[in-house]
Amino acid sequence: MANNNEVEALDPNFTAKVTSAVFPWILQQRWCPTGYQDLHPVVLWRLPSKGEENAHALLLVARLDENGPLLQVPLVAAAESANPSSATLVATTEDGSLWDGTVEPLFWKAWVHVASVLAGTRAELAQSAANVRPLGMEQSNSSVILAGGATRLIAKVFRVLQPGVHPEVELPTALTETGWSGVPKLYATWDLPPLPDDLGGFPYCSAVVSQMITGATDGFDLFVDLATKGEDPSREATALGILTAQMHGGLRSALGSGTALLPADLAERVEDSLKSVALDDVSRPHADLRKRLTRVLADNTGGLVTPIETQQIHGDLHLGQTLRSPDGSWYILDFEGEPLADIAQRSAPDTPLRDIAGMLRSFDYAWQRANDGPDTTKWTNNARDAFLRGYSSESALTDADLVILGVLEIEKALYEVEYEAKYRPDYLRVPLAALEVLANLHGEQSKVRDLKL
Repeated sequence: MANNNEVEALDPNFTAKVTSAVFPWILQQRWCPTGYQDLHPVVLWRLPSKGEENAHALLLVARLDENGPLLQVPLVAAAESANPSSATLVATTEDGSLWDGTVEPLFWKAWVHVASVLAGTRAELAQSAANVRPLGMEQSNSSVILAGGATRLIAKVFRVLQPGVHPEVELPTALTETGWSGVPKLYATWDLPPLPDDLGGFPYCSAVVSQMITGATDGFDLFVDLATKGEDPSREATALGILTAQMHGGLRSALGSGTALLPADLAERVEDSLKSVALDDVSRPHADLRKRLTRVLADNTGGLVTPIETQQIHGDLHLGQTLRSPDGSWYILDFEGEPLADIAQRSAPDTPLRDIAGMLRSFDYAWQRANDGPDTTKWTNNARDAFLRGYSSESALTDADLVILGVLEIEKALYEVEYEAKYRPDYLRVPLAALEVLANLHGEQSKVRDLKL
């Protein structure tokens, strides 16, 4: 059980001083949402730091502007005489120095002390927390390796806080309880103590600590390597298809089904995406792309009448969310969905075909990363077909499923256009090329680029 009674809320004046000191550093971090001008303190907690006199583990919760996102910032406050192990100095005050707690053993040992942990593992986790190694990449969250013990672990801090049961906790836990071994074991989580006033009444998950798959290869890197060498991706893609179907089966068994999705509602959802994406600004070489996609959506959904089954899904599945261990076993990770979306939105049931569409789109990206040009070898089709054969061997896909899958690929590619235009303009050609192919699919052809089950 969590030991929230050992967490101390500090004086509001001191909290305000710390908030002001760390704000410039926060603005420079990749995980900080952009476009905000101020940071308002909510609460600053001191976690129990056993045996420490000159340093303390702190956790700041603050809101960007008056109505912006809630952020959490792990810190270590050290007197001038103390020398934390990290080189990540956040700020200095008249009281001493503030350091990035995510890479400090002191913070993680304190976090483990208050967290809810797998039975009988608290001492093991505290030992692992004695050595913290950054992963070297900051995104919307912060992840580090806890490497001080016999068991190496991955700790993920959720920078933007959302109220509710976190899918990164709920879904892996549900899958593990079914006996499925395709997800890394969850060792520890911590829901923050109640927040003040109107922010209380909901759980806010601080971080999770999970099993580290030693020696594992990132799935995207593996397929990029296969594409670079021109090697057949079928074996590994088939294994991933089987794994994905097993994940969906486990989630359905553990958490049940959701409300069925009407084909007309799916079509409306994708049409809304098509209207909102500035295709005309980024796709001038692709004449009438929006018009052709609109026609394809109408053609491919107009004949569908059977409601589409929904359930809990991964929600952001692609090759980069998979790992292959040295023994050939595959794992799926990162069940949190879109970090800036509401928990309710991320946890809403959807068709499993959405996860499949995300994986199919990922094969295109693997080829482009390796070859930077059109796929003249049909490598991506081989990967796609093998993935679908693997999936269908565990959970059969119908002709109607393949039609819907084409629609969901359009939805995913539209999201990619928006993302690439904003963050990676050089990659815009990848989703635009996919949309060009998808825009030419009609009726029975919509069984998506020569897919053969």
